[in-house]
Amino acid sequence: MSIYERLEELCKERGMSLYELSQRAEITSTSVYKWKKGETTISLQSIGKICDVLGITLQQFWQGVADPQLTEEQNILLEKFARLLPSDKEFVLRMIDFILEKNIRSTTAKD
Repeated sequence: MSIYERLEELCKERGMSLYELSQRAEITSTSVYKWKKGETTISLQSIGKICDVLGITLQQFWQGVADPQLTEEQNILLEKFARLLPSDKEFVLRMIDFILEKNIRSTTAKD
C-alpha cells in the first residue's frame, strides 16, 4: 500500500475526508493531490502533523505501508519525534537541516 492509500485508509477509519485531514493538519490540498499523483513525496514534518491530527504514532502510521525498511534506530527516532510538541518538531527539523548543511560544506571544503 502506498502512503497515499494509507492516508485514505486512516481517514476512512475515522470518518474523515482527506480534505478535512489536510485542513486540520495545516497541509495544502495541493500537496495531498501531488502525493496522490506521485509528483512529490510527503515530508516527515507533514507525516508528523497528520499523525497528531489522527492521534497515532509515526510507527502506527507506517503499519501497512509498503515496507519502509526502517532500522530500530530510525523507529526510535520517529517514535520520539511523534511525542514532541509541534514547535519542537519544527526546531528539530531545522537543526537537522543545519547539521546536514554543515556536513555538506565540510565535505565540499575537503575536496
